[in-house]
Amino acid sequence: MLLVVDVRRGIEAEEAGLLAWLAEAAIPAAVVATKTDKLAASAATRAVRQLQTAAPAAVAVIGFSARDGKGRDDVWRVVRGWLGDG
Repeated sequence: MLLVVDVRRGIEAEEAGLLAWLAEAAIPAAVVATKTDKLAASAATRAVRQLQTAAPAAVAVIGFSARDGKGRDDVWRVVRGWLGDG
């Protein structure tokens, strides 16, 4: 499952609960942290790191920008890995 969150907002309680439930159920998940282009590069990097700390260990956190395409290949790499195609 891909959980899409605004990088500026972070993971809220409901989302943390969902990620914990998915981990317990052994359902693969990743967090797609959108709108990284709205922050300075260093602030975006810091925010993604904070999300990685908040997410369960097995959950990948991917910084993403629809505007410039940053992170798109990483999202597809994760999905292909789940499908056994990458």
